[in-house]
Amino acid sequence: MDNKFNKLRVIPAVLLMLVIYIVMHESGHAMVILLAGSKITEFSIIHARVSFEGGSYTPFMTMWREVNGALFPLLISFVYMIFYRKDIRNGFYRIFSFVFCVSEIMSTIVWVIIPFLYMNGYDDKGEDVVKFLDVFVRYHDARFISICALMIMIIGGLLIYKKRIIHSAIEFFRC
Repeated sequence: MDNKFNKLRVIPAVLLMLVIYIVMHESGHAMVILLAGSKITEFSIIHARVSFEGGSYTPFMTMWREVNGALFPLLISFVYMIFYRKDIRNGFYRIFSFVFCVSEIMSTIVWVIIPFLYMNGYDDKGEDVVKFLDVFVRYHDARFISICALMIMIIGGLLIYKKRIIHSAIEFFRC
């Protein structure tokens, strides 16, 4: 019975991670929006969006605004992994760490796939990757983004493995 109760810790860990991810993602956009001199008109965790008006956007700032929604949480997860302590036995900590780090790395997969879709006509203007590519492809090949994102995923996966985050989660579920 106690073992089943411990396994239920996965639910709050996933829910907490989801809220944290949305806040970090939208904060990543908001940082660049503020740096560009824009006024934030809406910051919604429920709708997972940040709206703004005004500001001065160069092509670089436009690309940075779109990519920073993914980069900021990714950077936070890399820092988290560096300081992760495998000796902590707390089940919630182990599960939260696993879900947080793996989900951040896996969220990068859209940056691997969408450039290829974009080159074949995919054009969802609400998608951060598409907004980024609309500017990026004026200067570079879209496949470069896929390669960079794939390298980030591999490095993140290796860090998750090296820090034994996966092992700790597996050990938790085996108990």
